[in-house]
Amino acid sequence: MTTYESPDYSGPAVKLGSGVIGGDAYGAVGAAGYRMIGGTCPSVGIAGGYTSGGGHSLLNGLYGMAADAVVEWEVITAQGEHLVATPSNNTDLYWALSGGGAGTFGVVLSMTTKIFPDGPIASGTLSFNFTGESYWDTIGNLWAYLPQFVDGGPNTWDFNIGPTGFQTFAMTVPGKNATEVHQLLQPLFDILDIRSTHYSFAPDESSTYLEHFTKHFGRDNSGASPANIQYASRLIPRAGFLNSTQNKAIVNSMRAFVDSKYWTVACHALNVSSIKHPDNSVLPNWRDTIANCNIVSFWDWNVTWSEMQTRKELLVNTLIPGLENVTPGSGAYLNELDAQWKGDWKRDLYGDNYPRLLDVKNKYDPDHIFYAQTAVGSDFWAVDDNGRLCEADQMR
Repeated sequence: MTTYESPDYSGPAVKLGSGVIGGDAYGAVGAAGYRMIGGTCPSVGIAGGYTSGGGHSLLNGLYGMAADAVVEWEVITAQGEHLVATPSNNTDLYWALSGGGAGTFGVVLSMTTKIFPDGPIASGTLSFNFTGESYWDTIGNLWAYLPQFVDGGPNTWDFNIGPTGFQTFAMTVPGKNATEVHQLLQPLFDILDIRSTHYSFAPDESSTYLEHFTKHFGRDNSGASPANIQYASRLIPRAGFLNSTQNKAIVNSMRAFVDSKYWTVACHALNVSSIKHPDNSVLPNWRDTIANCNIVSFWDWNVTWSEMQTRKELLVNTLIPGLENVTPGSGAYLNELDAQWKGDWKRDLYGDNYPRLLDVKNKYDPDHIFYAQTAVGSDFWAVDDNGRLCEADQMR
């Protein structure tokens, strides 16, 4: 940790090697009286794909996307150059790495990012059970209320919509107390009461962000199980819930996942529309988003591969397109995609930034040595029938 001085930023910062995970970083900066933007799971590496992909966080409402807080990238290019990229030095590379995805512009050795003085965080857990058709009407009411919640701090709310009910993972309300959280939620409670929805709410307070994060998500990987979680994602536009017709259509598309038995909808509600930040390549749709929603399922090792593939086909051919159709012009989070997703990756992951990102790619990696399936420039390559990566021109 250091006091960083540059023409663009003067203040506290931390330099992270590319292998540092969030749980360790939060502990280190927390011990010094600071907090920082990082992933919800403590095992997420901060200075890699997380931040280069944009980076959603419990602290988005206060500080923006993770990429918004970066002051410096240390990079080895495909041609072996050791570069430092900042808003005023190698600016095109800084811009591309700050939101344009990882694994394609160079090898990140380290990242220096802003850290922020710590302070109290209020929270709460709200849950209610599935009650048939009225459950989905209540979910629609909650979505209509969400802008009021995220704007009232600014705050974030992580929650899950599942077949047995609604569950809170974490509310993050910086600088407030439990009474103020209850007051903030009162309009929603009033709606729940009118609908005769039985709910449970327990407010909570933490003196620091580290305490708050640890309560809800822990700080290490103890109890980690074999990799089996599967994600797809969609950015849900704020405007979609200001219109009752579109609100219902979006909720119905989410219901389709839950009704299909194998999926839940886990969302991170936020507002990063007015956060001041350096020019970067974060997908612009994030600035108009009320929530990033993950479609979550688990690989079942006790069924056949063909059965799991049948589920995948339902997901990518029917369910995800259903959500995309009712959120036109939005996008997806490039760090949380299903491997068989069939969306328009250039449009939905990069938007209008893609042509400029491709220029940066061609400048720093002209031979396209770095590759990932939906990374910038990936269509330079194609996979042949034997699973080998070949130059696309040779396969035409």
